[in-house]
Amino acid sequence: MLTTEEVHARQEAIRTALAEAEHEYQSARTQDYIALVIRDGLIVNAIRAGLSQKEIGGLVSDMNQPHVARANRRAVARRDVVPGGMVPADDAQQQSGLGPAAFMDAVRSGRIEAKPTGTPGVCAFLPEDVRALSDR
Repeated sequence: MLTTEEVHARQEAIRTALAEAEHEYQSARTQDYIALVIRDGLIVNAIRAGLSQKEIGGLVSDMNQPHVARANRRAVARRDVVPGGMVPADDAQQQSGLGPAAFMDAVRSGRIEAKPTGTPGVCAFLPEDVRALSDR
């Protein structure tokens, strides 16, 4: 049988672990969102550059032609929820001069941090953070 102190210590350890797991979960969700925004933005750029939906679908593993069209619409619509003065993830990646993988590495390592926009589930970057990243 556990003493009261042991029960409290165990509960505190579980609280700490749960808070840590929640932080990791929220970080992963943010990082997944940023990667999705960057990918969708590049799909828009590919369409504008004249690549066919079939070719784009071949480059993006989980996309067939209808999904490419949806990603394009999603990317265009998403711009409406990023407030002025903030930079959407796809623009931040392009403005930084980094490729998608290097930009995501900067996000994961904390060299640049996405900020909440006020719209649930949507984050973006501050212009000065993007400039600072591109100056490194």
